[in-house]
Amino acid sequence: MRSTKTSNSKSSRLMLNNTSESNAPSPQPQDVSTLETSSDPSTSLAEAWLKQRFKTPTFVVILWGDAHCTGDATWTDAEDLHEAALNEPSVILTAGILVHSAPTHISVMSTIIEDGSAGGQVHVIPRGWILSQRELK
Repeated sequence: MRSTKTSNSKSSRLMLNNTSESNAPSPQPQDVSTLETSSDPSTSLAEAWLKQRFKTPTFVVILWGDAHCTGDATWTDAEDLHEAALNEPSVILTAGILVHSAPTHISVMSTIIEDGSAGGQVHVIPRGWILSQRELK
């Protein structure tokens, strides 16, 4: 997606359109049953999937607009509701390893342990929220 900013004296508006500027690959979801598994019976299919991501990582940078919520379990007065409705989405930059790509979303992970037993911080980002995406070489 492309971000277009227009400014006026009070605020700038973040506008999304359907133009894709992605240079990053869109790998198809991989069936874990086709992965090579270790001779170690304690290695799960999920660990084999993660280890494969470590062997051939695709590093990406994603710029995306994040949703936000205002209010809690109590009533919110009209002025606060109006102010919240006018707030623009936060623009987020996420960089990491592309671990999953689907028609509806992508998943980027910040950290993977070499043996495939664990990783950290998976960001699942809806495709409609992506402003730009590029692969790092």
